[in-house]
Amino acid sequence: MQLDRRDKIFIGASLILALLWYDVHRREQERERQEAGTERYVVEEDEEHEQPHVATEGMVEHPPEPSIPHVARETSRDPNAAFDKGKNAFWGEGVPQSDTEALRWFREAAEHGHAEAQNYLGMMYGNGRGVSQDHEEAAKWYRQAADQCYAFAQFNLGFLYHNGWGVAKDEAEAVRWYRKAAEQGLSHAENGLGYMYENGVGVALDLAEAVRWYRKAADHGDGTAQYNLGILYYNGRGVEKNYAEAARWYRKAADQGHVEAQDNLGGLYEQGLGVSQDYGEAVRWYRKAAEQNYRIAQHNLGVMYQNGHGVAQDYAEAAQWYRKAAELGHAGAQNNLGTLYEIGKGVTQDINEAKQWYRKAAEQGDEAAAQNLQRLG
Repeated sequence: MQLDRRDKIFIGASLILALLWYDVHRREQERERQEAGTERYVVEEDEEHEQPHVATEGMVEHPPEPSIPHVARETSRDPNAAFDKGKNAFWGEGVPQSDTEALRWFREAAEHGHAEAQNYLGMMYGNGRGVSQDHEEAAKWYRQAADQCYAFAQFNLGFLYHNGWGVAKDEAEAVRWYRKAAEQGLSHAENGLGYMYENGVGVALDLAEAVRWYRKAADHGDGTAQYNLGILYYNGRGVEKNYAEAARWYRKAADQGHVEAQDNLGGLYEQGLGVSQDYGEAVRWYRKAAEQNYRIAQHNLGVMYQNGHGVAQDYAEAAQWYRKAAELGHAGAQNNLGTLYEIGKGVTQDINEAKQWYRKAAEQGDEAAAQNLQRLG
C-alpha cells in the first residue's frame, strides 16, 4: 500500500512532531556509530596552521510517522458524499481550500461511521488543522476507524501509543497496532514495525525481524524503509555487512528524494565503498541533499570544495556551504568556517570571527574546535 504525492506532503507536516521524540535516540545512535569508526575525516593541508578534522556524521534510522491515504471516490449518498466534500475542501479540489469546511464535512461523515473520514478527522485534531490541537480527540477518532480494520488509522493510533500523545504511552500497544496495519500491507507500518524490532521498543530486539519488515516496506517502495535497510547493510546488523547492498538501497531511497540517503550515497562514492570511488558522483549526491537544506550534506559539500575533490578547489564556495550548515548548528561546519576565517581563505581573515565560530562548535563538544580556540587564546 503506497501513498500519492499529496499524502506525502501531509505526512511531512507530521514529521516535525515525530522528530521531537526521536531526536534523543538519533543522537545516541550517531554517537555510538562515531565511536565505532563510521566517521571519515578530511584535513585541509596547510603547513603553517593547525587544521580541524571534518567528519561525515553517523547514519541513522528513521522512526515511523503518521499517514493518511488519498483514495479517489465518486460522490454518492451520505456519508460518502460528506466525506468527498471534506476531502475536496481539504485538498482544494474544485473548491477553495478550507480546513474549516473540511473539518465540518469529515465530522459529519465520521459520525456516521465513515472510517476514512474518522482517520482524516483524527489527523486534523492531531495536527491542529482547522481546530485546536487535541491528541486525545485524535486518538478517539483513530480508534473508531482502527476498530473497523482501517490500516492507516491502526498505524496512526499506534503512533500515538508510541509517543504517549493523547493516550498513556504504551510501546507494546504501539507494536500491536503497527502489526495490524503492517499485516494489511501498509508500508509505513511495515517500516515502523521494523524500527521497533531493530531497537527493541515494545518488543524483544530482533534484527532478523527488523530486516524482514524493512524489506517488506522497501519492496513496497517506501523510501524510509529502503534507507533503513541500507543502514543495516552498511553496519552489518541483522545481515552480513555489504556496502554494495547498502549503496543499492540508498540509491532507491535517494532517487525518491530521501535526503539522508542522498548524503550517505555521496559518502559511499567519496570513500569507494560498495561503488567505484567517484568524487564527481559524491559531489552530485551531496549537492542534492544540501539543496534540501540538509546540514550534514552542506558540510560535506563544503569539504569537497575545500579539498578540491570532484570540483575545482574553491575556498569561497567551501565557506558558503560551511556557513549554511554552521547556521543550522552543525559543529564540524562551525569549526571549519572558523578555520577559514583564521587563515583567510575564501573569506577575509578575521581572528575574532574565527574565535566566534570555534566557540560555537566547542560549546557543542567539538574537540578540534576546543583545541583551536585554546590555541588562539
